Amino acid sequence: MGGGDVYTVKAIAANTGVALGFIDATVPPGRGSDPHAHRSESEAFYLLSGELEFLDGDRRFTARQGDFVLVPPGISHSFFNRGVHSARMVFMYSPGGPEGMFLDAGDEPRAGESAPAWGPEKIAEVLPA
Repeated sequence: MGGGDVYTVKAIAANTGVALGFIDATVPPGRGSDPHAHRSESEAFYLLSGELEFLDGDRRFTARQGDFVLVPPGISHSFFNRGVHSARMVFMYSPGGPEGMFLDAGDEPRAGESAPAWGPEKIAEVLPA
């Protein structure tokens, strides 16, 4: 979402008793998410490799391999890869639900092709108002 990131949904709310949604993500250089907030869900990130710049409320910082970031409901947040290599992370929603957006609106993977960038129209279409 937002420009070529690759998200693989591993668990959805319907399969976890609504406890969580769980996603594996690869974020290429120059990619990431725009600032956004979730009304009712916490979002947690765990960096498997690489580095991502995070915005968490008013705080901006770099998370590295092994770092964990927890964003409570209602807090504006984003991440961006300023490095030269893709970053890998897993992230979770609790309670689950928002991960359904990636299944409902995500682009079908195509072998040998990068994920297409989402423009403002696509992002507005899938993010709740």
